[in-house]
Amino acid sequence: LFPYTTLFRSASASPPAPAGPVLFGRESDLGAVRALLQQHRLITIVGPGGIGKTRLARRALELVSTRHADGAGFVDLAALADPAYIADAIAAALRLPLARTRDPLDALRAAVRPLQALVLLDNAEHLVDGVAAVAQALLADGPGLVLMVTSQLPLKIDGEQVLRLDGLAVPDAAASVDEALRCGAVALFDERLRAVDRHFRLTEANVAVVIEICRQLDGIALAIELAAARCPLLGPQGVARRLGERLQLLRSGHRTAPSRQQTLHAAMAWSHGLLSDEQARAFRRLSVCAGGFDLTLAQALLQWPGLDDWAGIDLLADLVDRSLVALVRADGPADATPRYRLLETARAYAAAQLAAAGETADAQRTHARALRRIFDVAWEDGWQCPEATFLERHEPELDNLRAALDWAQREDPETAIALAGSSSRLWRGLSLHPE
Repeated sequence: LFPYTTLFRSASASPPAPAGPVLFGRESDLGAVRALLQQHRLITIVGPGGIGKTRLARRALELVSTRHADGAGFVDLAALADPAYIADAIAAALRLPLARTRDPLDALRAAVRPLQALVLLDNAEHLVDGVAAVAQALLADGPGLVLMVTSQLPLKIDGEQVLRLDGLAVPDAAASVDEALRCGAVALFDERLRAVDRHFRLTEANVAVVIEICRQLDGIALAIELAAARCPLLGPQGVARRLGERLQLLRSGHRTAPSRQQTLHAAMAWSHGLLSDEQARAFRRLSVCAGGFDLTLAQALLQWPGLDDWAGIDLLADLVDRSLVALVRADGPADATPRYRLLETARAYAAAQLAAAGETADAQRTHARALRRIFDVAWEDGWQCPEATFLERHEPELDNLRAALDWAQREDPETAIALAGSSSRLWRGLSLHPE
């Protein structure tokens, strides 16, 4: 009845061999998941589409299934459109017959009470409210039940432990071949490309371009696999040159993969389709930001009739929750202003949506005028703090400043002149301290 469920039984003391592809660069994350599963009963692995949540969770499931006397079950929720069937799917995964005379969730709650079992609920983002309700009910009634969930956003219920996945590690641009292969992104690229081109070898001549491909793809596993699949035809240099058209370029996925993971565009469309109208509007407007943004710039872009400042903050928080906007983790003072960014693939998709909605010109105008206000304040700031502090505070907006100046020179000369003047102190500081 439920072909998307799988049962792992604890038949021996040794953990089963991995059923899927080898994990690359996830040793620390795998250890963190296993530790969380020892201490907590609800773990949600969160991250953008294609980052490798399912692969990590399934490997963890295989390794820890022997801890649970009644085994472990796997449920792929992507195949489920109606939250009313979540309870039936979990029951099928654990091979629990449910009485048809009762509500399925009530019957499942009774059935799990004596069990010592682990269940993985994979791809929960489109059913998150239903999954949250079922999880809360089962954990209350089944003291021996442990749930692991993968989703693009957390469930936000009591007892949930969230592990947010970042992209695979990408080495420095000048890394050697050996150094590069110790990073998950390059190791995955190398393995996937050699699988389709037995003559390929990572060498000192091509390692820099491979690193650049992985960097531009933010270490996203799906994107790296699709890029590697294009290399036999285009070569690494050809793929790198065409990454500006990544949504068209990265289309050659595995035939057996879910349809949403066969192209980069499909992966983004799946995530975008789960947004409300206001969330989608906020997502596409933030695409005009270059090199990240802070809350001040986000609030300027997330203003339209009927939306106040707090509603704009809530929309930004929604996009962070949904793994479409990343909170930038950077070294610096504890009181530094938080910064955010769209991953490059998400930004490309959002920019295409912005153009399709006919909103690009308005968003670019808002962006440039917001930068003008930001650097008017920065000009005054420059007279009150040391140059090193000034640069540390305002250099993060350099890419946004360049984008705003480019637009203003074409479309709004008055803003261009004002912005060039107010940002002159930053340009001077950078010329004196180019490092």
